[in-house]
Amino acid sequence: MVKHGWRRFPWAVCALVVLAAAAFVFASPSVYGQGSEDCLRCHALPGLKKPNGESVAIDSAAFAASAHAKIGCTGCHQGDWSYPHEQRRKAVQCGECHQASYKRYVSGIHGREALKGNPDAPTCVTCHGIHDVVRLAELAKRRKAMETLLLEKCVDCHANKQLMQKYGLPLDRYVTYETSAHGRADRFGSLAVARCATCHGACAILPPSDPESPVNPKNLVKTCGKCHEHPERFASRRFHVVSAAAQTGTVYTKILRGVVSVLIAFGAVGAVVFAIVAIRQE
Repeated sequence: MVKHGWRRFPWAVCALVVLAAAAFVFASPSVYGQGSEDCLRCHALPGLKKPNGESVAIDSAAFAASAHAKIGCTGCHQGDWSYPHEQRRKAVQCGECHQASYKRYVSGIHGREALKGNPDAPTCVTCHGIHDVVRLAELAKRRKAMETLLLEKCVDCHANKQLMQKYGLPLDRYVTYETSAHGRADRFGSLAVARCATCHGACAILPPSDPESPVNPKNLVKTCGKCHEHPERFASRRFHVVSAAAQTGTVYTKILRGVVSVLIAFGAVGAVVFAIVAIRQE
């Protein structure tokens, strides 16, 4: 009996090893969904949403062409990868990789407000996107399109009447830029012209009253000198104002629109009268 039991012992050991390995594989969350293709089996489905209606669908083609494609989903989204996912997951922290940019961001007004939990504060993904972050090599090829896109990102907030009133900020920032020499050059397609980030900075946005702000009056010579010769001419100049020429143009435009409206009205009335007379003559 003893001899017979020893013959079965190796098989029992093998069975235990197999069962232990299987339990480890299926119980360990770290081996599930390691590849982006595993995540995209679900998240590439159009219309995929959480129970609360929040979309979790991803454009797989845009992600594959993005700057983060090589690091994959789990490079940013870390935590328990068992399915179904837990309701609360570890938040993505761009600063874990982009440390220098993140330090600049939290030193600025946007970053400080975000750290306070202000939902209105723009974050990294507000400007850079989430799953479609453009590669550096593509930025040069699509420079005009990207410059325009970033300008629009600033406008999304700074032309929002309700948001600007909430924080006591001026609403005319884009209008006054658009009518300036910089804004007109931008409309004509200039790549060298200054836009919002050229003067105000990108990550570390500071109010003009801050001594470290590039648009603080004491720093204007240095800031304007990045593009202009004799930048001292700009040190006392006011920016973000509607020029007299622009105001005059606005007046002329209103007059022209009024004249055209009157002519259209008279033309419409004349056409009706002519039609009535023609019908009666028949």
